[in-house]
Amino acid sequence: MTKKELIRRVAKETGYTKAQCAVILDTILQTTADELASGGELLLTGFGSFRVKEHSPRKGVHPRTGEEMDIPGGRS
Repeated sequence: MTKKELIRRVAKETGYTKAQCAVILDTILQTTADELASGGELLLTGFGSFRVKEHSPRKGVHPRTGEEMDIPGGRS
């Protein structure tokens, strides 16, 4: 399902316009992104929890060449 399809379905189910649903969805997504970017966590009971996890640098193997390589740390 795409964002557009989600907006269409929510509009149909709620009676709100597509434009109103788009604003609501964009606000929810931006609020979620802001919370995660600031190191927070989002818990939606019955749906899931979201948080950013730190990954340490590590060694890996290139799948095509079999050559050993460094994988940098990061956030996901």
